[in-house]
Amino acid sequence: MTRHELPPGLSASAAAQGFRFFQNPLSFLDQCVEQFGDLFTIQFPGSRKQVCLSNPEDLKEMYTGSPDLLHAGEAAGSVFSPLTGWNCTLTLDGEAHARRRELVQAPFRGGQVERHAGAMYAIATAAIERWPRTGRFPLQPQMQDIALRIIFRTVLGLDDTAPGHARFLELISQVARLGMGSKMLLIPALRWDLGPLSPWGRIVRIVRDTDALLFAEIARRRTDPKLATSEDVLSLLIRGEGQDGLRLTDQEIRDETVALLIAGLETTAVALTWVAERLMALPEVRERLRAELEPLHTNGELDVTRLSALPYLDAVLKESLRNRSLSPICGGRVLKAPMRLREYELPADTVLINSPYLLHRRRELYSEPDAFRPERFLGSPPSAHKWTTFGGGNRRCLGQKFALLELKVVTSAMVLQTGLELATPRVVPKADGIHLVPAAGLPVRRGTCPFAKKAAAAS
Repeated sequence: MTRHELPPGLSASAAAQGFRFFQNPLSFLDQCVEQFGDLFTIQFPGSRKQVCLSNPEDLKEMYTGSPDLLHAGEAAGSVFSPLTGWNCTLTLDGEAHARRRELVQAPFRGGQVERHAGAMYAIATAAIERWPRTGRFPLQPQMQDIALRIIFRTVLGLDDTAPGHARFLELISQVARLGMGSKMLLIPALRWDLGPLSPWGRIVRIVRDTDALLFAEIARRRTDPKLATSEDVLSLLIRGEGQDGLRLTDQEIRDETVALLIAGLETTAVALTWVAERLMALPEVRERLRAELEPLHTNGELDVTRLSALPYLDAVLKESLRNRSLSPICGGRVLKAPMRLREYELPADTVLINSPYLLHRRRELYSEPDAFRPERFLGSPPSAHKWTTFGGGNRRCLGQKFALLELKVVTSAMVLQTGLELATPRVVPKADGIHLVPAAGLPVRRGTCPFAKKAAAAS
């Protein structure tokens, strides 16, 4: 019998639920599953009620359902539109989303993405050389620096010689950090501009300053003689043309660019930090990975064109993304009409969300889910709705290939160049906006790298 109501959830107020979630999201979700099973309702202040999914069959319903019924853009826009606006692939729905996605996906096709591998490697190796040689240091800020410089070069087509590059880098970093780290985006009730010293007022002004630089760069790029041959994402967006012959306006290019910065910078940095943590905690995995990489490294250079063909590297990264979920919840869909899910008739205006953390720890999908086993992703990897790091359906992450390539390149450089060691006996995940990050930025120290010593001796 169908029930015209939402699945059960905590009786606490939206404010209390929001407080508990942001204090310890994993404990909050674990308690919900223990009390209500794998389908339950949560609510935060100023937000719609959200039904949390972590069963592959339920997720299949969400990811393969009609885009006219399930609005992902509206859900994303309720969080990110103060930064991205409402006119980008992330926040559009229906036919508008399909047309825009077709237009902007060119920079993220396989062959186009691979062209950036060399630049990614050069940036990563140079940055790693600058890491402290002695003492403890937090690794996450170092990964943020690498991800930021890769974005600056590959997405914006700029480097350290660009006029005002330091200010541009600073603003881009702040916008990306706000996009993933500010609770005010997740709780609309906190968005009050009370002047430049108020939390939301500061965000408004950072976005305004970033826009001034982005619009100036878009205008400059449109008249650049090199535009026709430039391969950075911004140049490709400027000269891109849809099937209807239309091109993106400056505002649309700005919105798409900011969405890419938000989606790609902080998330990639957090992912790289967790990959490093897993490799330091499990030396046998690191040594097997190093053995796979060594044949590609000759005369001090890594053949990055062959990284995509390395099965163990791919498996290590995907298992890290499973074992250390980047976000406790993600991938919202707003129901535009009632929807049947199991025995429930969910009302319109309900939001469906995915919990990768809960999904990726289901014992029937992953035996001993807390164990780190890259072998899970060798041979017959999990199906699309059992591993959802990059979402699913027609809203699967546009930059998935780009992100995986960046993870492969930077991880390879780190494994071959350093012998990092954990400088803390216990690594605890903590909430940082929508991300789960290592506490204290993951303190590490440099140890001895066997491959680096061997390469130096050979030269």
